Amino acid sequence: MINSSSVFTAKKVSLYNVLGQQVLKTSTDYTNVTEISIPVQVATGTYLVTFDYNNGTTVTKKVLIK
Repeated sequence: MINSSSVFTAKKVSLYNVLGQQVLKTSTDYTNVTEISIPVQVATGTYLVTFDYNNGTTVTKKVLIK
């Protein structure tokens, strides 16, 4: 579950492990949302999540999965 304090719109969300291997890639359009639920079965640890926004920008954040 990914929460944001502000509304955002993204066209793709990707999840990478610390080795840089892509674990998950969604091509779902998320429009005007504050929360995304991504069902993924991965090991506990640190991952990077990348948001490709509709305006062409990309943001990468570190997430901890417990």
